[in-house]
Amino acid sequence: MDLRLHSLGAAATEAQRRVWWGAMFVLYLSSIDQDVLPIITLDDQRITTPYPAIHNHSELWPLLLQAEAAILSVSQTLHNRHSPQTLAAASPSQIKPEITQLDSTILELTRKLDRSPRPESRTDVEAQALLTAWAIAQSLTYSARVRLHRSRAFSNIPPLFVSSHCDLPDQPDPSCPMQMTLEDRFLASAAFPFTEAQSSLICLKASLAMSRAYERIAAIASGGGVRRGAPHPHPIGASHASSAERFVLPALAHVPPQAHMIPFFLCGAMQASYVLLMTYHQLRAALWSTVEDSQVSLSKYAHLLPHPVEPGSEIPDVERLLREIRQGVDSILGVMRLTVMFEGVGGMAAEVQSAYHSVCGGEM
Repeated sequence: MDLRLHSLGAAATEAQRRVWWGAMFVLYLSSIDQDVLPIITLDDQRITTPYPAIHNHSELWPLLLQAEAAILSVSQTLHNRHSPQTLAAASPSQIKPEITQLDSTILELTRKLDRSPRPESRTDVEAQALLTAWAIAQSLTYSARVRLHRSRAFSNIPPLFVSSHCDLPDQPDPSCPMQMTLEDRFLASAAFPFTEAQSSLICLKASLAMSRAYERIAAIASGGGVRRGAPHPHPIGASHASSAERFVLPALAHVPPQAHMIPFFLCGAMQASYVLLMTYHQLRAALWSTVEDSQVSLSKYAHLLPHPVEPGSEIPDVERLLREIRQGVDSILGVMRLTVMFEGVGGMAAEVQSAYHSVCGGEM
């Protein structure tokens, strides 16, 4: 703040506005990554520099920063790692309204971002910047909602990923007895204002929306479009290669070799992948049980299907949803291909690919 870019008022040039608010965007990203509150917040009274405009759209920047703030709010409200005694001492009557209000705030933000801009020219640099930033804001907002509901949606199911990434749980050591964390006890109590079915549906819809946002980001970064149903990931190669080298994604003909992007979204991509693959695993198991035993019902997962469900259409409805989920994971894996040049990303992407092969098997 020594440069005074934050307090220029209406006299700030567009370049100065972008520099300041770009720095705030990165600051909030860093705070999300470190799970700490930012040293400068959006409501700091010292900030007078107006938001910049991209392609004559000035509403994007506040939405983008609000999306980041929503993720931090979820972490502070639900996980509260830095003050566990606060969560332990809180009663359901204290926490329920806070979570309900937070979910409502995030939902309202997603509704605003669902109304994507439609620039006349999509080849103009500013237009592409607008569409990319808008998709980033969408992915971050839906990520906040997934983070809020994910643990509730899958509280009774063993974790899917072998290693721990972001705040996702990893598979427990079979030699060590499982212990309920403070968050687990909280979710098992009456404090969480959503049922498991409600949270699982929210997570599924948000994760599919995130996969579509990532697809748009990759399309712009590659100068083309990400094809649905693109070839699936090849098996991981030799064990002596680096994680980035061993992670091999389908070669998209329209993606130039120099197409890369900063992996700002990777934690959200991991969250979405986790939700989609966990949901796929549950649905496929239920579908197979139904095929083997006609007395077994899919009604347990009816909340995930289109409503109203037409009698007798449960099996094809589940099959369509499974296909949509596979396509969603495809999109996430495709955009991960553009980030594997960064250290650490290859391991995250390989984790998703490995789980993808394990869960989907020969159905890919």
